[in-house]
Amino acid sequence: MDMLKEVFSSKHMLSLGKPMLLTRFLQPVTGIGLVVANGETWSHERRVIGPAFHSDKLKGFVQTMVNLTLNMSESWVQTLSKHGEGEIEIEGSMNELTSDIIAHTQFGSSYKRGRIIFQLLEELKEFINKYGHLLIIPGVRYLPIPAFMRLRKMTTIVETSIQEIIMERRAAVKAGKKSSYGADLLGLMLSECERIGEDKKQPLLTMQQLVDECKTFFFAGHETTAQLLTWALLLLAHDLTWQERARTEILNFCKGKLPDFDSISRMKTVEMIIYETLRLFAPASSIVRSALCDMKIGDLYVKKGMCFWIPIAAIHLDPELWGGSVYEFNPGRFADGISKAAKHPMAFMPFAHGPRNCIGQNFALIEAKAVLAVLLTKFSFTPSPSYRHSPHLMITTRPKYGAPIIVKRVSSSQH
Repeated sequence: MDMLKEVFSSKHMLSLGKPMLLTRFLQPVTGIGLVVANGETWSHERRVIGPAFHSDKLKGFVQTMVNLTLNMSESWVQTLSKHGEGEIEIEGSMNELTSDIIAHTQFGSSYKRGRIIFQLLEELKEFINKYGHLLIIPGVRYLPIPAFMRLRKMTTIVETSIQEIIMERRAAVKAGKKSSYGADLLGLMLSECERIGEDKKQPLLTMQQLVDECKTFFFAGHETTAQLLTWALLLLAHDLTWQERARTEILNFCKGKLPDFDSISRMKTVEMIIYETLRLFAPASSIVRSALCDMKIGDLYVKKGMCFWIPIAAIHLDPELWGGSVYEFNPGRFADGISKAAKHPMAFMPFAHGPRNCIGQNFALIEAKAVLAVLLTKFSFTPSPSYRHSPHLMITTRPKYGAPIIVKRVSSSQH
């Protein structure tokens, strides 16, 4: 763990990066965004984009997250029986919900086009799952093969669509039709670009970099949060005690009103459930760091191009770090915070550690809290007999055979 601490430290943030094979694998859906950028390119992009993901900037998105979850709840009610109970495939619902949330929060009033972009990115993601093993071959994507021709066409459509939205925003501000670029993620990013661009020592992000960051937010902001919510609801369906504790906490803080940023910020039980879900089913099972130059890590001399594989899933399920109950769902282990949940303060790493940690973790945690705060006050969840437990690693950890759950409306008299 001591070597792990050094790998994640700021000392090596420019000399350790993402390997070229990973870049080739993810490039269709992320471009060269923060997920795969390295060195000074990564450092500059992080400085420009980072402020848009501070909690004070994200609090304005909570109402959108809550409203979209309420819309989904209404559609659930329509599908339940007259007794207010039925089976719902949770994974599909969470995918749909988080895609709506990212489309609204990233593109605001342009969310309809955002949804079209998202659908194409979903197709690109399926392409990676099917042909990703070939993408690591240099130049293979340019071969005149139908599948790769479709890949190039989809990539062009996605990038052109995002460019049009960006150019429209800039044109509207330049013409004085709008006073700002907007309060959505794209608007915050463009505003930050302009602010930093006033310092002539630093260049603005290029159009391609802006497009790549939008693609990255779509992919990372949707896929990982959808799986987090899916696994959280599955775990709560199998543990009615923690489900009821969370429901009681939500009702106490919301006091009959809709959740808002202040109320969800105080929901410690919900937060512990989210952390325990991330421990048991981390969105990414491992992290890879590649040496960008010859270097020394601890007592180890590392040649340029060598990789460190950090097995998140194995660390999260190590009895020596987490104790004998490591395989049990026990959110209470996070009662005293993340650093004291295990025997080593860095044992919990769903978002990595250090300067290259996940820039969107605040967004993901706020979104997960907002969604659970709505759903747990409107429905109760119990296991479905048709559920087959089989975590399956694709790009993220997903339930291989879906996630059916028995959903039942919670009457107001039960609140």
